[in-house]
Amino acid sequence: MRGFGFATGRTGTMQRIILLTRAWLVLFLALGLLLHSSASQAIEISVYPPVPRPGSVIRLEVSGTWPNSCVPELDHATVSHGRFKVFAKALGLDCQNQPTPFRLETLLGHWIYTLMAVSGFYPVEFYVQTQPEAPPHLYAFNVIRADRDSDVRLLPENGFWWVDEAGLYGQAGRGSGLSIDRQGDKMIVTIQSYGADGQPVWYFAEGIVKNGVFRADYHQIAGGSPLYAMGNSPRQVHKVGHLILTFDNQRQGTLWLLPDFVHLPEQGIPVFPVSIRRYLTSGSSPSETLQGTWLLAGTAEITKDGRPEPRQLVFGKGRFQKGAKTQGQGETSLMEFVATDKRVLRCQLGADKSLRHCTLLSPLGKALAMFEDVGVDRLRGRWLASGQPVSLMRVE
Repeated sequence: MRGFGFATGRTGTMQRIILLTRAWLVLFLALGLLLHSSASQAIEISVYPPVPRPGSVIRLEVSGTWPNSCVPELDHATVSHGRFKVFAKALGLDCQNQPTPFRLETLLGHWIYTLMAVSGFYPVEFYVQTQPEAPPHLYAFNVIRADRDSDVRLLPENGFWWVDEAGLYGQAGRGSGLSIDRQGDKMIVTIQSYGADGQPVWYFAEGIVKNGVFRADYHQIAGGSPLYAMGNSPRQVHKVGHLILTFDNQRQGTLWLLPDFVHLPEQGIPVFPVSIRRYLTSGSSPSETLQGTWLLAGTAEITKDGRPEPRQLVFGKGRFQKGAKTQGQGETSLMEFVATDKRVLRCQLGADKSLRHCTLLSPLGKALAMFEDVGVDRLRGRWLASGQPVSLMRVE
């Protein structure tokens, strides 16, 4: 990307600010065009229906362009360690050295029920054997979301996310993090990390969250001016690869990184998974997490005298439930938030001091609603009597 020159002669401060603003505007317009450009010709895995019900029959389609005319032919499919693996062979003779489109499809039936018995995300991998005596290599990757309710929107909280070393994929180094800015289904992700030489590096991606999954190309941006400098050196923007973000709830997810390539590597493609979690600010207390005024939405329950159930809940500081063990003694703690009308929100506390699952109780102790998606500003769940969706949204 070309650099931008700045006037440094007898122009005044305001003129220099205008020029600086224009330069940054041009930069971000150019960056936007780059980020919306088409991805490299990778092999893609599609699933039908897009959000299958657990245990149902699904159809997988693999399509793309193979480097030569000996395109892959379907061999078999397996389930291993919570992943779908589709295997193909490309062992033809006298292959023409020209890129050739291909498409494969396979049905995965009820035999996969034991894997997809619950809602969640399931990696799908496509392997191809290219030599008779060689092992197959990975050439395509995707993630399936299975859910009994395809209309559930899994959207992350805005803010800073951290590598979750206690997660399923906690092998990433400390010090890396993500900043997520979501507006509706559109999302911008900035990754702060380090290069192989230990120097700070950051990446940028934007796209749409669809069916609980965010997919986008991510770019490295380097060579710019310091924030406090008026001068400007040439900036470098280049695509590093493709990323997939899946969100189990508002505060927990997995980042899948796939490096960029122009031609399919002979030894297949690598995939790097990283567990991530919404970062809790230093010194934050779980007892203050839900303190404040909340609005209960999605319920039409009525009291015994026929009046509508009060929609507003005002919680004070949380307190540990009597008899519950505190952190560090091998059991998950229970914390209760008591509203001014004596209704109680009872939540399980995770090892990282975050609230996990919460149950709303009546003043007499009857369970009214269960919230499995617990965030700082919104809780999502089900009203137990009717099974209808219900939310708690922070008002102040």
